[in-house]
Amino acid sequence: MAIGAVLVAGLVSALLGWAAGAMLEHLTRRADTVWTITAADGAASVVVVALHLVVGTTLIIGLPARSRRGA
Repeated sequence: MAIGAVLVAGLVSALLGWAAGAMLEHLTRRADTVWTITAADGAASVVVVALHLVVGTTLIIGLPARSRRGA
C-alpha cells in the first residue's frame, strides 16, 4: 500500500512540474530564467532533495521485497 502511495505521489509531482514548465513557456519569454530562479530557493531545494530521498528509499526497500514474495 505504501509503495503505491509513493509511486502516485512521485507521478503527480512529476506531472505538476511538467505542467508548470509548460505554463511558464507559454506565458513568458524567459521560462528557463524563471524556472532557475524558482528552483534556486533554498527551502525548495531542501524539499526536492527530501522528496527524492523518500521516493528512492521506498522503492529500493519495497520493490525487492515484492519480487521475492512473488517468486
